[in-house]
Amino acid sequence: MALKIKYTNETGISLKDAYLKIMYVKCSYAQNDKYNAIISYCIYANEQAKIDDKKPVEENTEVEFYIEKGLFESKSIYEMCYLSLKNKEGFEDATDV
Repeated sequence: MALKIKYTNETGISLKDAYLKIMYVKCSYAQNDKYNAIISYCIYANEQAKIDDKKPVEENTEVEFYIEKGLFESKSIYEMCYLSLKNKEGFEDATDV
């Protein structure tokens, strides 16, 4: 799974069509009907950079958060994590690729 995002790195360089490739998802039941999710991803300048096997502009980044059980009823754990990531701050304008 991947997303097209607007991305600005810590030096201020902006990319309007950055390509975020999800590398892996870890999800485990925490407590109180919540799952603990960790998503690891790399960001490339654009989709073609990934296809051409260029180095990512940001790699092996992890984001960790909790997902309430039943938030995305009838979705797999992987889909729940993916949809939750798209709702996190900074990812609101992300589009599926």
